[in-house]
Amino acid sequence: MQFNFPRKSSPAEIPTPEGVLRRSGMTASSSASVTRSTRIRVGEILNGLRGRCGVSNIDPKQSLKLDDLIRQAAYADGGEPAARAQAVELGRMYLSFDEAGRLEVLRRIADLHSYPSPTLTDAATALNDATDACEEEAAARTLRQALRTPAEALVRRFSTLDDGVELLVILREDLLGMVESHAELSGFERVVHGVLAEWFDVGFLELRQIDWDSPASLLERLAASEAVHSIRDWDDLKHRLHTDRRIYGLFHPRMP
Repeated sequence: MQFNFPRKSSPAEIPTPEGVLRRSGMTASSSASVTRSTRIRVGEILNGLRGRCGVSNIDPKQSLKLDDLIRQAAYADGGEPAARAQAVELGRMYLSFDEAGRLEVLRRIADLHSYPSPTLTDAATALNDATDACEEEAAARTLRQALRTPAEALVRRFSTLDDGVELLVILREDLLGMVESHAELSGFERVVHGVLAEWFDVGFLELRQIDWDSPASLLERLAASEAVHSIRDWDDLKHRLHTDRRIYGLFHPRMP
């Protein structure tokens, strides 16, 4: 794994049987202490995931390093392997920041989401003036390249890394929470949305059955996500997962 993500667990406060606790690696002397410790652990995980316990202020040294990582990961001046390595380091740095630090990173990346007008004009003119199929194809290829901004190139580079799709999900979650008050991020948010839409095409998803032997974290999320008939407790959940019933979920192979 290239990114050490804290894992989300459901904050559902339902009684947790000791059998399930053993499957999830937890132990407790009583159901009350189990529920309390579970809530504390879940809170720490969610806070870490959202960056609230991360680095807030970006010092001058970090700022210079950040600019260098963004430039190298976006433009790949040193070649694709080096750009991927810089993208990994940039992703790790991003995850270490709190909300204020992440906003600054996103602003700097968003600044790269701009189209060089002369290049676009020349490419569009060449396509319009093409006299045969070969010239048209070459001009169209140049135009497509011109329409891909450095910010989009960076996002696509993120997506090809181990855990990169999950990183993009976190990026977009952060962007959605910021874009209303920071309009300058809206164009970049659409880029991330577009790349994620490609990765979450139905052809990439896997249909899997969910049963009582599924991971405890998945069962917790299932219990918390039931929107029609709320799940009262673990006995209720076990009953719904009985052998004469079937529950299925769509899973992405690049997501945990």
